Amino acid sequence: GSPPVAWGVHQSLDDLTREKALTRAVIRTAAWVSRFVDAIVYVSEASRRQHHARGFRPERAVLIPNGVDTDRFRF
Repeated sequence: GSPPVAWGVHQSLDDLTREKALTRAVIRTAAWVSRFVDAIVYVSEASRRQHHARGFRPERAVLIPNGVDTDRFRF
């Protein structure tokens, strides 16, 4: 079979009106294509929520937050 495909999403979509027309078109197309990928990895809950609101497939979502747990990795 085909190798699995995972997307990494690092962008927030708070206000699409601030995006260029081409960027908005790419986001709409990516939302449609998202049904064909195996996983969409989000770096924040806000980004995951915003992308789902714009049609990205929620069943493909994986949340791996940016950052380091400063309590766990303390000097």
